Amino acid sequence: EIHIPEGETYHQLFVLQEKGLVKAAASRPEDPWVLVIAQSQTTRRLVTLTLTRERYRVMVADTLEKAHELLVERRPHSVLLEWVDDPIDTVKILRGKSKNLTPVVALVKTEPRVGGLFGRANLPGLRFLLKPYTEMQLIQSVALVTTRAI
Repeated sequence: EIHIPEGETYHQLFVLQEKGLVKAAASRPEDPWVLVIAQSQTTRRLVTLTLTRERYRVMVADTLEKAHELLVERRPHSVLLEWVDDPIDTVKILRGKSKNLTPVVALVKTEPRVGGLFGRANLPGLRFLLKPYTEMQLIQSVALVTTRAI
């Protein structure tokens, strides 16, 4: 065990950082986890790049089975879903019988409509982001469901 005063420790870390031997971590433990579920490898890569630049920690899944497993075991702060099938049914399958209400942002071409008074699809914690979208719109949508300031 090394007995160095706390102030000296921070000073040494600063000196090492100035020399380029040490640098701050790209993500921090308090940064939120986002589970990215997409069938397209290109979409997974682009979304991962966008989110990591904004200091989100990203988990990636290319199948619903893997996504469900990560959702249950890792409990991410939010889910970003880009799937061919109906997003409402996909979210129901993904959540399964659990009471997991992790917020989901679904990337869709058109917002799904169902019958009812207002005709809008309503599932707790589900938001839609219409394609094509900008990088800023993606970041804002994820920030909104993870309750993180931009």
